[in-house]
Amino acid sequence: MRVAIDDFGAGYTSFRNLQLMHVDVVKIDGSYVKNLSESPENQVFVRTLVGLAKNFNMRVVAEWVSNDADAFLLQSFGVDYFQGFHFGEPDLDPKFPA
Repeated sequence: MRVAIDDFGAGYTSFRNLQLMHVDVVKIDGSYVKNLSESPENQVFVRTLVGLAKNFNMRVVAEWVSNDADAFLLQSFGVDYFQGFHFGEPDLDPKFPA
């Protein structure tokens, strides 16, 4: 079984859970990722969260990725996986190949 923490960085419990649980994946809260390239403060915060997760050998997901500049920064910080409208909007009726 693998364990993931969603909305990482959104509160104190995220950090406490890193110590108490064997977590495999953390997903960084989108409020820090949205327009990341325009926020030096959030860049420091996200870089720090990614570094913390990597020190515990965790994979990192960034949600709410909305443009190339943010995706490039996240990749340079070491983020493993990306989610957001930059890669595709939700589809209630997806057409999968047969």
